Amino acid sequence: MDEVTSPGVDLDRLDIAGAIYKTHEARSSAGRTYLGGSVIGTPCSRALWYQFTGAQDAKFPGRMLRLFETGHREEDRLITELRKAGYSVLDRVNGQQIAFSTLGGHYRGSADGIIEIGKTLLLETKTHNKASFAALQKHGVKKHKPVHYDQMQVYMQQFDLLAGIYLAINKDDESIYSEIIIADKAAADALLEKARTIITSPAPPERISEDPASFACKFCDYKAICHQEVMPRKDCRTCFASSADLTGTDGDWSCAKWKASVPNAHVRDACPSHVFLPIFFRDSIVLDAGTNESPWLHMKHEPSGREFVHGPSETAPALEGVPVYGSDELAGQPAARYYDPVRADLTLTFGPLLEAEVPF
Repeated sequence: MDEVTSPGVDLDRLDIAGAIYKTHEARSSAGRTYLGGSVIGTPCSRALWYQFTGAQDAKFPGRMLRLFETGHREEDRLITELRKAGYSVLDRVNGQQIAFSTLGGHYRGSADGIIEIGKTLLLETKTHNKASFAALQKHGVKKHKPVHYDQMQVYMQQFDLLAGIYLAINKDDESIYSEIIIADKAAADALLEKARTIITSPAPPERISEDPASFACKFCDYKAICHQEVMPRKDCRTCFASSADLTGTDGDWSCAKWKASVPNAHVRDACPSHVFLPIFFRDSIVLDAGTNESPWLHMKHEPSGREFVHGPSETAPALEGVPVYGSDELAGQPAARYYDPVRADLTLTFGPLLEAEVPF
């Protein structure tokens, strides 16, 4: 029998897996514009602050996004199986997940469901690989997955439940582990206060470690901003004129520049008057500053002694021999941009230089 071939197809160049992963990356939404109850137990509050302020989007490869989708599908499957087994599970209200929103809408979360097992319990479902599943069986949720434990404490408090059930699936052999988690008011109160502090803080909390090679920092999405002197995204939440509005319900932000409210849906679209929070300028001090109506910062990078002005060119002061850098020039770039002498000379000669004009 002749060998079956595919004329015209270069099998060495064919990357079906890559093509599939790209479909997930194309559908991946932008970063959250709120602090999630599912992650509030993350040990590093500084990482949570970077996430909440939109300093950098966490970018997941297509393979990971597909894995997340698999987890969501397993959740739906398990709820269906629970109902077939005779349990009453509520997972939607008017077609929407059971959710909470507090602290002005800046702190939110969605539960997998509410289940009746003699008593009304929170339902939380997770998938694990073989090794993680074995550790879960040995140590329990609180010790092996403290972030999951804290998530359940948050949800039980918000939904006024006294206990919850954690159901875990072993992805390797379909084993199911279950554990009852009792509500801990003190733990939930502490997590709520942690969320409030992160949401209202004008500066990032202390690092969990000063060593970028530590386990806590090595794989962090925000390592570049936190340890490697990279400037954050241009976003209303990284601007010194903005603050989280805790009086509303939609997670809006207050802008002192325009004396207006910025809808949560538009905080990623920072205006041309954006000025980064001074805290983002590593090893620099503020020498002078404008007003909320006319924002700018006159800064000095102490190690190099170089001065620069940051702000919109139309409002920033023209100081002899001092370059002016707007947010578009600095966003996402190495911090050295604002104290680099060559760039300073070019800026003083030619004006604002964007990435496309000066590729260094």
